[in-house]
Amino acid sequence: MNSRYFNSIIVCAFNEEENIFQCLSSIEKAVQKIINYEVLVINNGSSDNTNLKIKDFFNNSSKIFVNNLKVFNIDHVGLSEARNFGIKECNGAFISFVDADAYAECRSFWKDDADFYESFDEIANTIIAEHIEEATAEFQLELDLGV
Repeated sequence: MNSRYFNSIIVCAFNEEENIFQCLSSIEKAVQKIINYEVLVINNGSSDNTNLKIKDFFNNSSKIFVNNLKVFNIDHVGLSEARNFGIKECNGAFISFVDADAYAECRSFWKDDADFYESFDEIANTIIAEHIEEATAEFQLELDLGV
């Protein structure tokens, strides 16, 4: 993952021909206010017409959205493995999962509040500082014990 995108949205689908078009449509609507995103659709070995519905969506969507849409057809695996595949293929700093039978709300993937970014930085810095303190304490203990 190289964080080329701010948001990576992963949709895993297995035999979701009845839902995938509406799911992707809701994501397309939800990301209208963000620029830096990607959507990865993992077609998890579907034996129905899920792939045809994805192609239909692809052919009927905005060019901007389609340019940020990646579709992967994989052999059927469990949901966790399909999501892990998506994680390995994504490029976002933040990862969201949307079930293929669910719909995304308009504010699902973006936050216009600067406090969000400040809070994120503060949390990240706190976590890093705590890990440094733990590592330093463990190292000092090893020195004291002569390990």
